[in-house]
Amino acid sequence: HIHHEVTIDTEGKDTYRMSQSGAQIVASVSPKETAVLFYGRHSSAIEMLWEIFDREKIDVVLYEGFRDQLGKNKDISKIVTVKHVSELDILNHLDGPILAIFSFEKNVGNDSVQVFGPDAKEDFYIHVLNQIGLKR
Repeated sequence: HIHHEVTIDTEGKDTYRMSQSGAQIVASVSPKETAVLFYGRHSSAIEMLWEIFDREKIDVVLYEGFRDQLGKNKDISKIVTVKHVSELDILNHLDGPILAIFSFEKNVGNDSVQVFGPDAKEDFYIHVLNQIGLKR
């Protein structure tokens, strides 16, 4: 999730020209990937993605950002990332299971949620899999 005005489309390409002409949905298909761009439909685009993930039987989806849209959703587990201890207040504004906290600061402590730092690798991965009921 990107908070500032940015496009993942490329100026001058056909998809860009179609969106500039008023298309609300533009799809691009190549031999290696498929992209669908929804213009001006942020919340309904998330719901459409959920339908695709459900239909494709995707086990795990990682969302980056979306705190305002998904933070209060009790059905979505969270991995909280903080740069500083002062940011841990976010835990008071989230609903649903918190699987782990990831911090670049070593002195972040939490009694109820395991904290990982930048050195965490496979132990973080295994912890999250265990928390969501998937075994490696």
